[in-house]
Amino acid sequence: MKNDINEIKGQCIQIIEFVLGVEEDEAYININAIVNQKSVHMSFHNVSNLEIHDISKPFQIVGFDIVDNNERGWDNSSRFYIYDFEDNKISFYCERYELIL
Repeated sequence: MKNDINEIKGQCIQIIEFVLGVEEDEAYININAIVNQKSVHMSFHNVSNLEIHDISKPFQIVGFDIVDNNERGWDNSSRFYIYDFEDNKISFYCERYELIL
């Protein structure tokens, strides 16, 4: 079941599994996490400008947010900006994403 990303925006996300890979010359990130005691799977495709800082156990993103740059006329490869607005632990751009609760 696919869900709206707004259900987890601004929430604390505890990352259980973080996979960074490359397929057909495009980087991707797959994240399995717990949000509000629910399992969540997130996939981000055509990832660029990935930055990760201060990883510790448990790996948590306290202020998860995603910004759609489509209205600003940005290139599709940078359409979405994903970042941690509280602790700046992670940030990246991607072309598309999916969320499964």
